[in-house]
Amino acid sequence: MSDSDIRLTAALNANAPPEQDPKFRVEVLLRTERARFKRRLVMMVAIALVAASLMAWIAVDTWSFWLVAAAAAVAMFFVSGVPMEAIPGFSAFARTFRRWLFD
Repeated sequence: MSDSDIRLTAALNANAPPEQDPKFRVEVLLRTERARFKRRLVMMVAIALVAASLMAWIAVDTWSFWLVAAAAAVAMFFVSGVPMEAIPGFSAFARTFRRWLFD
C-alpha cells in the first residue's frame, strides 16, 4: 500500500460512525421508513386521483350521483387503509344496519 492509500484510509475511518452506534442505526431506519412512507403516500394519492376521476366520469353518465359519491367515499377509506372503526359513529351505524338487515 502506498502512503496516500494509508492516509486516505485513515481519513475515511476517522469520520466513520462506531459499528455499534444505536443512534446511527435509528437514524438510518428512520430515513428508510420516511422514504417508504413517501413512496406509499404518492402511490395512494395517485390511486385516489384515478378512482375519483373514474367515479366522476361514472357520475356524469348516471342519474344516481349520491350512490356514486357514497361508493367513492367508501372506496377512499378502504384504499387509504383507515380502519372503519376509526370513523366516528360507524360502529353504531353498523350495529343499527345489522339489526335492520338481519332481524
